[in-house]
Amino acid sequence: MAGDWIKVRVRLVDDPAVLAISTRFGILPETVVGYLIRAWSWATDQLVDGHAPGVTLAHFDRVVGLPNFGESLVEVGWLKATKSGLIFPKWDRHLSQGSKARALATNRKSQERHGASVTKPRPEKRREEDRREQERSPPAPDGPVPEIAPSLLTGDERIAVRQGLIRIGVESGAAQQVSLHPNLTLAMVKGTLAAVKKDKTIKSQPAVVLTRLRRELEMSE
Repeated sequence: MAGDWIKVRVRLVDDPAVLAISTRFGILPETVVGYLIRAWSWATDQLVDGHAPGVTLAHFDRVVGLPNFGESLVEVGWLKATKSGLIFPKWDRHLSQGSKARALATNRKSQERHGASVTKPRPEKRREEDRREQERSPPAPDGPVPEIAPSLLTGDERIAVRQGLIRIGVESGAAQQVSLHPNLTLAMVKGTLAAVKKDKTIKSQPAVVLTRLRRELEMSE
């Protein structure tokens, strides 16, 4: 149906509130956005004016699928919990049918201004192009140190780095902070791990790996 969608702004994943929730639960910001979409989809499907009478935070957590997620939204100001139920702030601006209509109108006007009447490729052609792009893309690594040149990390690569650091004993929260740093490269991780492993005088490899990676990242800023 035409109304079965919600507004999600560009770069939501970098919002400080999303990063705060990510740190609280020890999960990637991309995962937080997934939970947010589930929560907002439920709200726009079930509520009329942003008020959920009789709905508790515990019930909301069961809907979303993550314990204490509702409480984290309250802390960042994206949800209010009252004695009578839950309230989604700024409902009319983001989740109401009126907000969707305004978003569509804005998009339509933007297309008209920029002459966005270019012929769109057929669905079959888009699928073929997507398939070719996937074939050109290298497979996602299964560890933190695959042989590739320094470059911006993909989401799968950041997950692999975080999991690899955790496996050698780096605390989960610290591993996540390192893996999310914008200047981090797989070559940097590989070089650090190899150097620490080679130095037999090091007693606490996880601590040294973490210290050296943080130092390199500070120098790269």
